Amino acid sequence: MSKYIVLDLEMCNVVGEAKETLGTARELIQIGAVMLDSNYNVIDHFDSLVKPEYGEIDDYIEELTKISQKDVENAPNANEALQLFANWIPDESTLVTWSENDVVQIDDELYFKDIDLPKLYNYIEEYIDCQELFSSKMKTEKKYQLSEALAIANIDYDENIHNAHADAYNTALLFRKIQTEENFTLSPYFMTSDQIFDPFKIKK
Repeated sequence: MSKYIVLDLEMCNVVGEAKETLGTARELIQIGAVMLDSNYNVIDHFDSLVKPEYGEIDDYIEELTKISQKDVENAPNANEALQLFANWIPDESTLVTWSENDVVQIDDELYFKDIDLPKLYNYIEEYIDCQELFSSKMKTEKKYQLSEALAIANIDYDENIHNAHADAYNTALLFRKIQTEENFTLSPYFMTSDQIFDPFKIKK
């Protein structure tokens, strides 16, 4: 039976000469993923730090992700970590991400570092964008942040935002709700634009 692989990544910045050498401005520091069965139940997890080869984890990224340069010193590099991730994914799986950003990053890592993983290329060519699914569910073109969407959907989520594994798990919860509930319950604090009271538009 088919599986869903809900993926999230954390990256650091690559600047200056290193950026010119690598060819892209960001580099992997964490891969997090959750595996769902065909009924959207969580059945497995993947979590790996990644040692950047060109960039460094600055104060901003450390504050955001809670990952320090010291944390990744003994972590696998991108080639090793992506190989582990690819081996973990079962056949007949579908990749799910929040927006296209993580798919673009995987593509950049494979291309600019000359990593030969055809299996991953196949998955990123056809993936489900959960951000687009949620916007469609809300009948809007607005692109919500994951934290916004989780709050609107009234999901009790892991608050370790900007941790790749936590965000993969949170995306998986939202993806399951979208796929299994035709009219899912919204937060009582969420209001659509036509529900907001405007005192200057009082009908006479």
